[in-house]
Amino acid sequence: MSYVDELLNKNPEVCFGTGYPKAATRVKLIKKLSVKAGEPWISFYSAGEIESLLSKNGYSIKECVTLKDLNSQYFAPVGRTLTENQLFNLEHFVIAESLR
Repeated sequence: MSYVDELLNKNPEVCFGTGYPKAATRVKLIKKLSVKAGEPWISFYSAGEIESLLSKNGYSIKECVTLKDLNSQYFAPVGRTLTENQLFNLEHFVIAESLR
């Protein structure tokens, strides 16, 4: 599953790589476009909230990664590493495992 960190709503600059141009403006645009497409962005989660939600439903987080984490694993080997000012950690990708 994936989720968008609540920091994107509260402090968007921390969700971008150093030097990413106009981070707050980009977030506003993405939110505006999602409303225009009929899918208003209404949910943001903290890491603790996701962990609690999964736990209440019998799961634990095995792994949680962002684009920054995946950059060296997937983009670097094919010569397409993103620079710090291109990183936008919009989503956190979570792999969960059953506690049962």
